Amino acid sequence: MMVFASLFAALAAVGAYIQIPIPFSPVPVTLQVFFVLLAGSMLKSKWGGLSMIVYTLLGIAGLPVFAGGSSGMGVLLGPTGGYITGFILAAYVIESFPKRLKRLINPVSLSMPLI
Repeated sequence: MMVFASLFAALAAVGAYIQIPIPFSPVPVTLQVFFVLLAGSMLKSKWGGLSMIVYTLLGIAGLPVFAGGSSGMGVLLGPTGGYITGFILAAYVIESFPKRLKRLINPVSLSMPLI
């Protein structure tokens, strides 16, 4: 699983370079979000969160893995810092959503509008 966590950290870094700038916001739309959610859903919570911690630590260490090839601690203190720290939480939490939805949506509740 450690190899997959490293792979998703690398995929998030690659996804940072594929971006669509938004004129009214300093935060671009990147492919990182896709890889964060994919890591959280394919790996378990622990490993998905760990892969994004590795990704964040790589950026703090100076590797250009954040959006637009930026890096360093200053990025985490800027406008995109909340997104980057939110990646860790999102990758950790996203794995529990299908379990909760399965409990909430059962065949009986889906058939209620038909009655």
